[in-house]
Order: sequence, then C-alpha cells, then structure tokens
Amino acid sequence: MHYMVQHGPPPGAWAVVGMRVASIRARPNVGAGRRVRNRPKGSRHAKIPGPHSIAAALVAAAVVVWIVGNLAASPSSFVFLLFGGVTNGAIYALVALGFTLSYMLIGLINLPHGFVVVSGAALCAYLLETLGVNEGSSSTGTALAGLITLFLVMSLCGLLSALIEIVAYRPLHNAPRLSRLVTAVGVLFILENIILVWAGGAPVTLPDLLPQGAVFSVMGVAYTADKLVVLIGMSLVLAGLYFGLQRTKAGRSIRAVSQDPIGAQLVGINVARTVTLGFFVAGALAGAGGDLYALYFTTVTWDHALRLTLIAFTAVILGGIESLVGAVIGAMIIGITESFVNGFTWYSPGSDWTLSVVLSIMIILLVLRPQGLLGNSQ
Repeated sequence: MHYMVQHGPPPGAWAVVGMRVASIRARPNVGAGRRVRNRPKGSRHAKIPGPHSIAAALVAAAVVVWIVGNLAASPSSFVFLLFGGVTNGAIYALVALGFTLSYMLIGLINLPHGFVVVSGAALCAYLLETLGVNEGSSSTGTALAGLITLFLVMSLCGLLSALIEIVAYRPLHNAPRLSRLVTAVGVLFILENIILVWAGGAPVTLPDLLPQGAVFSVMGVAYTADKLVVLIGMSLVLAGLYFGLQRTKAGRSIRAVSQDPIGAQLVGINVARTVTLGFFVAGALAGAGGDLYALYFTTVTWDHALRLTLIAFTAVILGGIESLVGAVIGAMIIGITESFVNGFTWYSPGSDWTLSVVLSIMIILLVLRPQGLLGNSQ
C-alpha cells in the first residue's frame, strides 16, 4: 500500500486494467437484466394492422359487396351505368386538370374554375345557334361547326381564366394564402352574379347534335357514338396537353415555374407571364370540358357551376393535388361512383345522396391517405 501511494501502481498494472475493461465492453448487455438473443437476418416481427388499415379494409369490402350485388341483380344495368360513368368522368377530367394546373402554379385552388366551365358550355350553345347549326344540318357542316366552336370556346375561356389571374391573383402573389383564398371566393360570387344578370338564370338548351348510333354492345347494352365522341375529344385534348407540357418551350417553362419559381426566374424565365400562360391553358381545358358537357347533356343550368367545382375538387384531392394523371384517375372514379349511386337499385342511397357520397369518399381518403392516390407525401 505504501509502495502504491509513493510510487504508483506496479509495472504492468495499467495493462491488466485495460484488458479487464475491454473484456467487459465486449460482453453485450452486461447488467441490463435480460439476455438478448441473436436473431437470424431477415426475421421480422408480425405487424399488427392499425385502426386505419382495418377501417379501409372494411370500407373496401363493403364497396365490393355492393358492386358485386348490383352486378348480380342486373348485369345490363351495371354495364349501362358503367358506360355513362366513364363518359361523365371524361368530362370531369378536363375540369380537374385545370384545377391541378392552376394549383401547381400558384399553390391555390382556383374556385371560379367551375364557372369558367359553365361559361364555356353557354358559349358553345350561343355560337352553335349563331352558326345556324341544328339537328337537320348535314354531318359535315355539323362537324366543321363543332370544331370551330370548340376552338373559339377554348380560346375565350382561356382568356377569361388568364384575366382572372391578372386581376385577382397576380397583385396578391406575395400576400398570405388566406388573402388569396378570400379573393378566389370573391371572384366566384362576382362571376356568378355577372352570369345571372347576363343570362337571366334560365337554362340553356342545345340541339342534339352528337351521333346516337351504336358502336358496339356488351350484354345487350349498346355503347353509343355520343359517348365515343366525348372520349375521343378528351383523349385528343389530353394528348395535346401532354405534348405541350413535355415538348414545347412554353410547356417546359410552366413545369419549371410549378416546381421552383425562384430557380426558374434565375435561369431567365418570366414567372408572371408563365403563370398567366398556365392559367390560359387551364381555362382552355375548362372550355373544352364545357363544350363537351353542353353537347353531351344538351342542357346547361348555371347552378351546375358549383356542383362541377365540388366534383372536380374532390377528383383532384382523390388523385393527388399536384398529379395530372391522378386528376384524370380521380375524375374517372368520381364519374363512375356518381353513376352507380344514381342508378343502382340494390341498397343504393339514390341520386339525392350523390354529392354526399362523393364528399364522403374525399374525407375517407384524406384520413387514410392524405396525399391522394398518386400524390407526393412531401
């Protein structure tokens, strides 16, 4: 003891202590009170499904039973409603794409977009009446007048949408999002009042100009040519949109501004002009949707604007707020759901509950998957 106090530990003692400490550290979980067994690689604990997963499974099972039950009850009615739902979804897709494009550019849902759609439908009726097109017109004349009307309606609705962006949204581009949302609501009511004063609130009717012949049949149900015209029209507009966004300089500018406005400005892109151009494209899509809506349903009422806004907004949320493909898929789901709810007879809520069912789908999806079907979780 006196030797250690006066001269320190004996030679080699620190080496022994170091070896002892190293041996203690090498033994895992010493003093932890439990033994940990080495598990083979790849082993996993069984995952217990959470309440959201269980709820989603139950809802999906109920929907499948409901659809299969109605299919078994009346296969021909099921096919007929499916054809109509796909056609309605094609029209809703054009409206939803405009919603998505405007949101990608300014980060805000353009609420007056539904009124731009209905304005396009009314313009279609007015232009066809001006051109003297009716049910007795020749097929060639009707087709030519239809193409001219489509071009004019898309152009005028595009200009209306661009004007809304310049007057209402551009001065507030640095303002809080709530201010821009209040402005969008104000523009919505202003457009509604202007339309009611201009048109008097009376429904607008069109002659039945689309061909009605059967293209093919499934289970004895004919798929008519008017539905095919709507699908072809939507497909051509979507193809033009894809080509414009992917292959043209203006389209690449719109994509750049939607992804990173500051970075786009640093590389020389005029952000304000590009946003206006994007709103013009969104309005043109709304015009195309309104034109097809008027030709297919042949009756346009102004209260449909709010309904189209709600349906298209739900489709955008369902597919993913910034996904163009998701907007189309969401619109198709909403169109088919609307047709099934209106026409099914086996445990169906009926047409009075259509909007309630559509909005319930949106709420359920927001709970289970907030980013939508194809949306980015970021």
